[in-house]
Amino acid sequence: MPMRKQKEKKPKEQKAVRFPRLVLQSVPELLWVRLLTSFLVALLLVGVEKLLSALLGTKITALTSANLKSALLSWQAPVILVVVLAMGLAVIALDLFVQVLISGAILRGEKAGFFSALKQAFLQIRSFLNPAGISLLVYVLFGAPLVGIGFSVEATENFKLPNFIMSVVRNKPFFLFLYIAGCAALVIFGILYLFAIHGVLLSGKTPSEAKKYSIHLLKKNWKKLIVQMGLVLVSVFAIRYAVSMVLQNAIPNALEAQEELLPDNHMDYLFAEDFENGFADMTDDKEAILQYRLGCSTAVLAGSFAESMLSLLLSAFVMLYFTKLYLQFDHAEQSDDRMEWLSRQKNAGFIAKLVCLIAFTAVILLASVFIAVSFDVSIHRYQVPLVAHRGGGDLASENSADGVTEAVRHHCYGTETDIQRTKDGYYIINHDDTFKRMAGVNKASQNMTLEEIQALRIPDTRKTGGYVRIPTLEGFLDRGAGRIHYFLELKGATADRQMADDVVRIVKEKGLEDQVTIISLKYDLIDYVESTYPEMDTGVLFFLGTGNLQNMNCDMLIVEEGMATQAMYQLAHDAGKRIVVWTVNTHDALYDFLDDNLDGVITDKVELAEEVAQELEERTELQIIEDRLQDFWN
Repeated sequence: MPMRKQKEKKPKEQKAVRFPRLVLQSVPELLWVRLLTSFLVALLLVGVEKLLSALLGTKITALTSANLKSALLSWQAPVILVVVLAMGLAVIALDLFVQVLISGAILRGEKAGFFSALKQAFLQIRSFLNPAGISLLVYVLFGAPLVGIGFSVEATENFKLPNFIMSVVRNKPFFLFLYIAGCAALVIFGILYLFAIHGVLLSGKTPSEAKKYSIHLLKKNWKKLIVQMGLVLVSVFAIRYAVSMVLQNAIPNALEAQEELLPDNHMDYLFAEDFENGFADMTDDKEAILQYRLGCSTAVLAGSFAESMLSLLLSAFVMLYFTKLYLQFDHAEQSDDRMEWLSRQKNAGFIAKLVCLIAFTAVILLASVFIAVSFDVSIHRYQVPLVAHRGGGDLASENSADGVTEAVRHHCYGTETDIQRTKDGYYIINHDDTFKRMAGVNKASQNMTLEEIQALRIPDTRKTGGYVRIPTLEGFLDRGAGRIHYFLELKGATADRQMADDVVRIVKEKGLEDQVTIISLKYDLIDYVESTYPEMDTGVLFFLGTGNLQNMNCDMLIVEEGMATQAMYQLAHDAGKRIVVWTVNTHDALYDFLDDNLDGVITDKVELAEEVAQELEERTELQIIEDRLQDFWN
């Protein structure tokens, strides 16, 4: 007689619970995983950066957009490519695959071991090494952050096209059409394959099968997906907004009320000497100032820490809920039974994670207090020089001599411009490859004589109803000589060593060596100028870069705003180089960069930059402390 198959028994510790209760029980595990993955990803990125610096060595020094062509011809190029690809795969495994696997384990009532999930995540990489899988991974790295559909990873979550590229895209209809079409294609891709990665990791499908299955699940459950995920995302936004309002309004209002009781000159006082003397001679006013700053620093540090932890936890919850929907939809394909959620087991590992998280939080908060006490808050306001982009920014017609006059009138430190050579060997000021955008003539400078170019007319953007001429280099220099610093970019197809030699000669003939910085997107040209004319000031423009940037043969690093970091500033200054950020045109970006340890900000929005500078000047002490410390944990 055949034996009857016994029904499997659930572990005593686990019983069916409602999903909200499961979420609450899983908070320590979810937060623990997010903290570990964030830490390991940061560690990985630092390690890869060190490895790339070692690979590049002293000959190439750094790999940037300014020397990409020559670097790609070196023996290090294929090795660097392998390292970068391996890093991308590792980041996805650490930051995304582990989250999916842990969420799946929690929802299935299984043990959610981090290191076992980590091992499985790396093993699963092999499943994606095919065209269908690679397209999913590339979308995770670059597509999802660009269009905001689907899950991305921390390393590239802020990915976007550089502003100078977007300015070209917006001004050229064909490029704009391609960009919009590309984004639309990415949106469609992201929506159709929302469940694809879950299908590979949780259902054992191939990427190709998972893509088809994702489309199937989406067609069948799109209404539920929109409603339920919509409610989740709205709830997450509401929670973050409410917490943010408390931290950024209620607490600051209380502290600002305290600030009104301090002496009028309290912002001029620094505690560096008092700290060294152990605060031996503390007057009542000094004590009040110190207590106020201690309260401000602790509130800001603790508040930003709380926001960081909340952000990690909410992102983990979004992943858990999305995984819940996938498992429900997948279960419905196999069975008519309702899927059950099992309570989490309170084993030793679970309790240990909870204790570690509490201890970690306590240590962080104590560290906040220590930093607040020992942190001599820098009340000094940075005076970051303004450089008008393409002559005078939007104060006058682009790259016009009038732009220089306007930049001088607005007390800009410098003016940046673009130099190209004419057919007959003269040098004129123009940015684009041709004069079509500016003057309606679709011809390049190297195909026109100086006489032909000076016959062109550009509308005067100052609304005079008139026109301006395209200036020569000499005329451009004469307009602001002795009154402004020039950043002369060797530009376009005619940017070569002859141009470098000629520009240096013209600058010297006018006696403006101390008022000129020669810059270029081509590192080999700047390397040539720096080596041949060490008395000249030089700068390299780049929007991508890694390696020993501080060792590049130039006096100044001019970086696109998307890659400007505090670490880069420090490296540049430690190496005796200046660092400038370009092209900064929004209020928030100007607010950040004009309140930083920079040697210049290049902008088209000179008047907006002046308004922001005034806004920074009028901040309270609490606002300065917030601006300096609020991103401490990021």
